[in-house]
Amino acid sequence: MKKLSFILLSLSLILTGCGSSPKQDASTRPFPEVKVPSILSGDEADEYALDHFWDAFLAPGEYLCDSTHIEGVEDKIAAAHLASYLSILENYPLEQSAPRIEAFFGAVEARQKADTLSNVFPWALEAVGFYLFDPVSDIRDEDLYLPFVSRLLSSELLPEGSFEKYERQLEVCSTNRKGTPAPDFQFIDARGNTRRLYDSKAQYTILAFINPGCNACGEVVATFGTKAAETLVAAGMLHVVAIYIDEDVEAWREKLSSVPPFWISGHEPSGIIRDDNLYYVRAIPSVYLLDSDKKIIMKDAPVSKVAQYIRY
Repeated sequence: MKKLSFILLSLSLILTGCGSSPKQDASTRPFPEVKVPSILSGDEADEYALDHFWDAFLAPGEYLCDSTHIEGVEDKIAAAHLASYLSILENYPLEQSAPRIEAFFGAVEARQKADTLSNVFPWALEAVGFYLFDPVSDIRDEDLYLPFVSRLLSSELLPEGSFEKYERQLEVCSTNRKGTPAPDFQFIDARGNTRRLYDSKAQYTILAFINPGCNACGEVVATFGTKAAETLVAAGMLHVVAIYIDEDVEAWREKLSSVPPFWISGHEPSGIIRDDNLYYVRAIPSVYLLDSDKKIIMKDAPVSKVAQYIRY
């Protein structure tokens, strides 16, 4: 298990702050770090730090809350610690990390109810949604977001008019969860042959929904189009299945030269993925990692996470 390291992550999140009525004569502060009892060490210290990560931040107090601060802490600093916290939780089994997400939600909810001027709940709602659900986030994890959005839908603090939005997010997160079989589907490969996802047999299958030649898909090609990846494919340890789900098949064919030749490239003509949300492809590219039985290891995962997992 990785030791805790609260490293500030690169932020692309712009928070809206706390509104137009900040507390008067309130104070600012650095993010309050966890004080681990000296008698604890190793995994016990890590567990304690995770379980008490938010205690001091969410403790009652007269802290500044304006367009740049939340609970007295500069919003970017608070968001960076949240990103670190979520990244650490990803290293734990879901049965251990999910209750901690629920506990965080409960603590934020309680703080907001106790002090309506804190606006910590809207901050957490926006920040957690960005980090764990937004397609551009480098630490997105729908399985980890699921317990948060589940609690949100039953919360008294659910923003007015947002139920359908978060109900849709819950539906997306509840579909194709880690450990479940990936839905099989039929596609036409680059040679015009009809194939199915489950036809490929390898220790790992990378299922990538991409548009050949698109700028955003370049990272997928650069990462899994290497000689090292080709060696794994030749050894039967890895298959890369790249699927085009849009309707302009001619445009797909014109760009096929940009796809590594050792990949299995195809287009899905029926629209079942695009229209029926078989995989809920929210953005292109969307990358899944499957095991030898086609069970989902990673869902719509950042490319760097997939590469790290298969250690190539």
